[in-house]
Order: sequence, then structure tokens, then C-alpha cells
Amino acid sequence: MSETSSLVDAAARARDFRVLALDLDGTVVTGDYRLSDRVVRAVARFREGGRLLFVASGRARISSFPWVARLGGADGLSAFNGAAVWDGPAARDPEGVPFFRVGLSECVARELLAHARRSGLDFHVWSGEKWYYEARTPGVDFYEARSGLPGAVVDFDAVDELRWSKLMFVAPEARLAAFAPRLREALGEKALVVSTGVSMLEVVPPGVSKAAALGAWLSRRGLSRAEVLAFGDAENDLDMLLAAGVGVAMADGPETVRAAVGRVCPPVGDDGVALWLEEWLDARGGA
Repeated sequence: MSETSSLVDAAARARDFRVLALDLDGTVVTGDYRLSDRVVRAVARFREGGRLLFVASGRARISSFPWVARLGGADGLSAFNGAAVWDGPAARDPEGVPFFRVGLSECVARELLAHARRSGLDFHVWSGEKWYYEARTPGVDFYEARSGLPGAVVDFDAVDELRWSKLMFVAPEARLAAFAPRLREALGEKALVVSTGVSMLEVVPPGVSKAAALGAWLSRRGLSRAEVLAFGDAENDLDMLLAAGVGVAMADGPETVRAAVGRVCPPVGDDGVALWLEEWLDARGGA
């Protein structure tokens, strides 16, 4: 029996796909910020014959770009959990213009700022392609390493208009788990609060999701969700995994995500996406 012999179920094995939708962190990028050669080769092999790659990340585009470039560039790209979406050449151009972008409203941003300050949790925000914080904290150090980009200190009270793509809390899982329900109740339908990985909780505009971003891009391309094979690991990936023709969760992701999706591949550290793709491609005669 080969190392991948039991990964792809019969139903998935029989499907053809035109699109590979990939989350980055925790799915193909490891916790110590590596993207393996094996994953790169498997993605390239999938794209042979004209198949497409859609990258769906919670990161900002500028933070996603080095990983997207390593994957050979993307045909479609979403950032900030779907708050901005690029297509075609714009998805491969650092200066490309998104065909969709939405941000938190000024009044919601001010309300959210008050909640964040009262929480006592580390928080920082993305505005456009830059991120800001009010004080240097361990959470800032963590996110600076994760994003690969420096942030900047700002007094948000001195900013005339808060144009935020998202706000992020960085704290131990237990503290975020206790805080998230309270924040959701306080914000109601004015914003979406979602876990995006270990020690991170993000707030984005209402209606924003990776599934919605993928759907908008597919519509531009004249493609259907049934033609999509998607991989992800966290709560913010779940709607995309369920919307795809076939969704596959990472084995080291939350149990709630794995149970809801029903298909699992090995952890990111074991090149799980590559293992699944290799078996699926081998079953199709290599193409």
C-alpha cells in the first residue's frame, strides 16, 4: 500500500476539476513559514492542461504575494478573507486592481475600536496594504513574523477616517474563545467575527467570506462551484470547503471543520495537499 492509497475516496476520484482553491497558512504554508517543493510540484502538475489556481487567504495581498509567486502565480486571488478579489493578470501584479473590494464602515470601525481597547487583547488593523497598531506588543511581534512586513504605530483617535479592511486580535486560544461570542453579540450583523488560525481572531465586513469571493471569481470566469477542488484548515475556510465541488480539510485543523467537511488530508507539515493531489492525479493517469 502506498503512502497516499487511501486519501481520495471513490466519489472524489471520479470527479474532474477545473479549479484548485487553496488557503495558504496552515494548508500549504507551515507554522514556521515554509512551503515545500513537493506542494509546489503537485500544484504545478494539477495546472497542466489549463486547470486554474485560486488562492483564498486571510492575509493582505502584499503579504500573500511571496507565497503565491512560489506557487507559480494565481489565476484568481482573494485577500482579507474575501474582502478584496483579483482576477487574471491583476492577480499576478502587485499593483493590480481588484474587481471587488469592501471595507468596514467608519461607524463600525469606531465601535470596534472601542471594543478592542476594552478587551485588553493585542489587536492591530489592516488599511489598504498597510497594517497599524497602537502599541508594540508580543502580538505585533507574532504578526510581523507571520506577514513578513513591518507595521506602524498610530493613534487611531487622531485619524480622521478609519478605512479598515479588517481588525485582528492576537491572543492565546482560550482568551479568544471566551471573547469571540461576546464580540459577535455586540456587533450583531454589522461585521463578521471569525477565527483564522491559531491565536488569531479577525473582524471583517458583513457578507465577506472566502466562499463569496470564490463565487464572484467563478462567475467572471463562467465556471461553477462543482468544478472546484478546495483545501483549507481553519474556521474561515469552512464555507469555501463546503461550497466547492469537493472540499478537503487539513488533519491538524479544528475538529469542527474536519467533521463538517468530511474529507481530510494529512497535516500541512506532512505535505497533505501534495499527497492528496498526487493520488488524485495518479488515479486519472497522471493528468
